[in-house]
Amino acid sequence: GYPVTELPRDEDWAKLDVSKVERWISIPATIQYTIWSDVYRCEGFVPIEEHTGKVSTRGKNAGKPIMAKKRVQRGCGHEMILWYVAVDKSTNEIAETFSCPHCGQEWEKKQLTLLEPKAVVTDYEFVGLRVRKGQQTEAATLRTARKFTAKEADFVSELVGRPIPYWHPQDEVDKGREMLRHGLLKRGIQIISDFYTKRNLWAMARLWKEIESEPSQRVRQFLRFAFTSIIPYVSLKQSYGGGGGGLSSTLYIASLTSEKNVGEVFERKANSLLRSLPSFNSLANTTEVRVVLGSANSLALADDSVDYIFADPPFGSNIYYADCSLLWETWLGEITDESKEMVVSERRVNGPFKTLDDYAKMMGSAFGEMFRVLKPGRWATVEFSNSDGRVFNVIKQAVRDVGFEIANMLVLEKTQKSFKQVKGIKGEEDVVDKDVLFNLHKPTVAHAQLSAEDHDLEHQVADAVRQHLQTLPERIKTESGKYSDEHRATATVHIMLMNVLIPKGVSVDRLNLPFIERVCARYFRKVGQHWYLRGEAVGGSGSNGLITEEIAVRDEVSSIDWLRQKLSVRPLMIGELKPLWMKATGLLPAALSQSLILDFLLSENFWRDPDTNRWREPTTEERERMNDDRSIRVLHDAERYLGGSLARQTTDDERCRWIEVLFKACRDIEEKQAEALPALRGF
Repeated sequence: GYPVTELPRDEDWAKLDVSKVERWISIPATIQYTIWSDVYRCEGFVPIEEHTGKVSTRGKNAGKPIMAKKRVQRGCGHEMILWYVAVDKSTNEIAETFSCPHCGQEWEKKQLTLLEPKAVVTDYEFVGLRVRKGQQTEAATLRTARKFTAKEADFVSELVGRPIPYWHPQDEVDKGREMLRHGLLKRGIQIISDFYTKRNLWAMARLWKEIESEPSQRVRQFLRFAFTSIIPYVSLKQSYGGGGGGLSSTLYIASLTSEKNVGEVFERKANSLLRSLPSFNSLANTTEVRVVLGSANSLALADDSVDYIFADPPFGSNIYYADCSLLWETWLGEITDESKEMVVSERRVNGPFKTLDDYAKMMGSAFGEMFRVLKPGRWATVEFSNSDGRVFNVIKQAVRDVGFEIANMLVLEKTQKSFKQVKGIKGEEDVVDKDVLFNLHKPTVAHAQLSAEDHDLEHQVADAVRQHLQTLPERIKTESGKYSDEHRATATVHIMLMNVLIPKGVSVDRLNLPFIERVCARYFRKVGQHWYLRGEAVGGSGSNGLITEEIAVRDEVSSIDWLRQKLSVRPLMIGELKPLWMKATGLLPAALSQSLILDFLLSENFWRDPDTNRWREPTTEERERMNDDRSIRVLHDAERYLGGSLARQTTDDERCRWIEVLFKACRDIEEKQAEALPALRGF
């Protein structure tokens, strides 16, 4: 019943003489996935340059025509399927610019109107094939792909017009949510079911009906768990070529999506979970495991009852978990209470609006609960990641306020990057690609809250250095690769003191190298550049030679030196630098760390290679060019400053430099020399 004219045709079809075919054989096959592609209308505005009729008379452009930019309408109005006009089939990469196959006009996606997506390719696997191996036959797997056929298109169209006979979530999407006021609205997302193709929504609804009719509660819960875990892979969140796992924590829909076979995906997931049950049951029979759903601000645990805590809290405004959880929560009928979610949601519309102060209070309450239930003398680890120094300082201050000591901070290298972290590494988004681990200690006896004036800094320094020098020989002996006599140098002692005193709440404003030299000279003995206890034998400590100590960040000058030290090893992307920067500045006083803006320090002192997005030391020529580029940055910063949206603090000196740059720019514009500053035209 399948017309020969509609048979899927591949590259070998041209070699086939249809008239000589004696018999057609139909082999059953199962669709594995279907590729859907965005469709655009060839219609939009493009920028062009037009001659103004004037000629420049001054500067390096003297004698050249003065051009003006304008936007004009272009396009033929035909549809363009992205899969055919912009995708490299060997890599599945989407070109940034592409041409209309009808009129040849070149476009970027952002210039065009998005239409409804269309299915373009079907990937399928034959069922029941066997191959002969000697005297026996065994099952064979053969997968191939073909263009989406007219017959498939008719079936999908007919399905769209029919109501699904099973229950499925149809909750209206709140367009004011943080993660829903962007590209999703352009895609016509109105209700939760819009996150699925009609075919997959139908399959999910039928599957859910069977799960809910299961009489055994234990089996039903198991099946629900398997069902909700496949949602990222069978919804429109599953991108083609990029995998769905990387997008699981977002509500992003790609330009190319992969419509997976719901039955196949569910079966694989259920079987995978079944294989894990024996080990889970073995654990459950020997250990009490409790999973509790509720607020971290009210833990149902007794005081001083927990041996260790690991916390992975929300990172400010990085991810809105209540938004991300909507897809499975609507199936389960349990929706997160946004008012209790610990996030900064300053762009939320018609809903819970939370500032950084609100976030700080909620996080402080949660850390207070952690401190309450943790046993004295025990440890907690908090995993955190945020490129915004203000959010980072909120976390530091909150854990200290409740009584925790910050023992140290470590960088956690995660091999599997999230979608946003990959963009952060490339410098396309302000997201770091690594997390920082705060190791927190609950004192056996609570420390009294002492003001900076109450601390005798000299005695604090002397005691800490004495402890350091007493234990150093044994550390050199047991860990010679990590410790050496270089740890006796004043600069290294300074780093040690920062790590020891700051977590105790000691003010370190006066803790500079001359101060440390004066204190150590009073209590200890200096041999060469190294400090020793009085009476301690010098030499024979097993030193392995000089090591390069990391520069301690204390102010803007040392920050630049620190960056120069890192970038001298190899050029780095912003996403690679940020976690190291967070660790280097994590224990600084809040006022100081907030004044040191990594992006600003990089842009003012280093060079970003446009091809690799990596920062490095500029050449002489590049440094001269940076002086020209700085005026553009001043215009951007000054504009944000006047509009009240510049996050960092500015100084009188910096604002005076702005005035100078702006004055020169205004003078050039008044003297009709704006063509000499093409980047200023937007202001």
